[in-house]
Amino acid sequence: MKHTQYIDTLILKQLTPERHTIGAIKDTNIVENVVWHQHKETEIIYMERAYGTFFLGDSLISFDPEDESSIIILLGSLLAHSFFYHPNRTLDHSEKSNVISILFHTETLGEGFFDLPEMQAAKQLIGKANCAYIVTKDAMEDIAILMEELCKSEGIHRLTCFLQILDLITKQDTITQITGHTLANKKVENDLLTNIIQYIHENYQEELSLRETASRYHMSVSAFCSFFKKYTGQTFVEFLNRLRISKACEKMLTCNDDITSIAYTCGFNNLSNFNRRFKQFKEESPRSYRSRYKISE
Repeated sequence: MKHTQYIDTLILKQLTPERHTIGAIKDTNIVENVVWHQHKETEIIYMERAYGTFFLGDSLISFDPEDESSIIILLGSLLAHSFFYHPNRTLDHSEKSNVISILFHTETLGEGFFDLPEMQAAKQLIGKANCAYIVTKDAMEDIAILMEELCKSEGIHRLTCFLQILDLITKQDTITQITGHTLANKKVENDLLTNIIQYIHENYQEELSLRETASRYHMSVSAFCSFFKKYTGQTFVEFLNRLRISKACEKMLTCNDDITSIAYTCGFNNLSNFNRRFKQFKEESPRSYRSRYKISE
């Protein structure tokens, strides 16, 4: 059974202009929810002022402005992951988020490149599929500077930035493993959570009942709620509402449907509830959000 959305190697072609070998994205827009997915590429993510929860295989990391202002995570090939944005009232909204993502695989720099003697440490690290690592605070600033430099660089300098990033990441005590094969004993729970999240993503437009969803996975309501809160940090209703609001935001910025139609399309059965939830998660009205972020055609 297919548990996650799979993104194939075409992702690199979409992210990488012909003049570049290393695919990189830099985004300072509002961070929205990222669907549960996986891909062949190894990914290095730098997030600054982008607060929420990472779901990484069978682990999660909450990223809150009261605790941290930035984080760098290395995601191994085929590790299922997602990100859910958490609005935070203590956040200064005049400060934009800053997210950089670099994707690559063992053939990115040509067949056999990672077989070179000098690349063995990097090859060993990125060869660990289904693993995730967090960069230590001591190394994070230097790696973040190089990731910023890579995004604006051309030619050989772009490649040297990438190699320097790999060099720093593979040094001893630079990264700490946070999920992967050492947690394989949780595979049953991971598969169950993946199934549930996938079901919610596929049916968020419908009237999803907590009781019916729990029954679908052969659990009592109390057992289901305990399991879901343990692995997502959110209640079922909160998770569902966040997803619906995220989808509504996407539709408001990409189509011309009126807000009422979008609310019903995204699973809300009345406009007042939609407006209330929207303000809860976005701290502004739907109309205000659309007028600020929609690009005029």
